[in-house]
Amino acid sequence: MISEWLPNGDLPPGVHPATWPEIEKRLAFNPRRDLQNVDDAQLDPVFWDFSQGRVAQKRRFLSEFFPAQPPEGATGRAFVNFFQVNKLTGEPKGIVAIKLGGSGRK
Repeated sequence: MISEWLPNGDLPPGVHPATWPEIEKRLAFNPRRDLQNVDDAQLDPVFWDFSQGRVAQKRRFLSEFFPAQPPEGATGRAFVNFFQVNKLTGEPKGIVAIKLGGSGRK
């Protein structure tokens, strides 16, 4: 379950596991964010293409997704840790972890 937002708009510190239905209920509140009928076996291969960083994702989706373990370039911290810090305040914040079942990818 995804926790309630803090007054500053962040999630409470930590990793908040969520299923697709939980993501849809909590975050898919307009057509642009609609996650209906997502089947990870049908995900676009662009999600796994980092040959030019995230250029392919940005071009295709006007957004980007990050794998948890590879390091972020400037700090060297794994993305899972990098995104748990509010970039404006330096304070800890929470993130949502989405488990894509059946793909074998982590």
